[in-house]
Amino acid sequence: MKFRTKHLIIGTFAASALLFSGCDSTEEIAENDLHILSAQEISNTSAADYKDNTHGVVTADRVASWITDWEKNKPKGISGKLIIFQVGELFNGSNADYKYLKGDGENVFTFDRTAGCTTTGDSRFDGVSNIPKPVFTGAEMDGAFQAYEIDPNNDMLLFVAGTPGDTKAGTYFAGAARMWYTLAYWGVKAKNLAMLSGQASYVLNPDINQNLNYSKDDLFSSQGSVPTMKGTHTIDEVRQDGTVLQATLTDMMKVVKEHQNTLILDARGEAECEGLCDEKKSKMEDKVCGENHDEQCYAAF
Repeated sequence: MKFRTKHLIIGTFAASALLFSGCDSTEEIAENDLHILSAQEISNTSAADYKDNTHGVVTADRVASWITDWEKNKPKGISGKLIIFQVGELFNGSNADYKYLKGDGENVFTFDRTAGCTTTGDSRFDGVSNIPKPVFTGAEMDGAFQAYEIDPNNDMLLFVAGTPGDTKAGTYFAGAARMWYTLAYWGVKAKNLAMLSGQASYVLNPDINQNLNYSKDDLFSSQGSVPTMKGTHTIDEVRQDGTVLQATLTDMMKVVKEHQNTLILDARGEAECEGLCDEKKSKMEDKVCGENHDEQCYAAF
């Protein structure tokens, strides 16, 4: 199925979150060479066929070639590592030997979304109320780069949705999309960001996708990578700002009214959208959610 849209807006009202966060950062540098991106500059058009993409939405064939021989197959303009953020284990808990996309400990690393530091984000004041956990602070981004040894200018960051066959499948895609959004928000270039088209347990499974010329042993492992906490890079090195991605409700309504062919992707669940979630609440958040706006709010993940 093919469709066209004139505009793609990613809406993240209460919680747009990278499903990992860092710990601390103290470095500050001048902003005189910081480029503030426009929405047009951030937009990134896919090839007509996903198989031709080397960033953005990429196919199982592309990802399989990266996993098995990153040095040979990495995209032009990428000189660093392949860092895979996998949301959910593969094969729904079965096949214990194949829970994660395979890393080599040198050029390819796969991290479970729960690894590393676990702070959930920042609260932002919009002039009326504190909005809990909309996106992470620069200090928390620096901590994430430290935990996972991310070089934001040279590494390829690949986001993958994992487990099939349960009611949480949709949340895995939402989690991967939120990671992508957060990095784009902080200015990481499009060439450094990719997302697997489809759920890994299906599209990268040679038993199902018989077009893949690889075995499960080539692509999967029983364990993910362990965060080293030894990274030295910071978000300041990106030197561009994509915060125009943070749309207000007024912005969203303006788009809907002025552009008929518009697709809006909202990563929230219904309860999260309405502020009615009754679990996974952070004790550090303001009590502004719930029907009477007197309950703790749902954490970003």
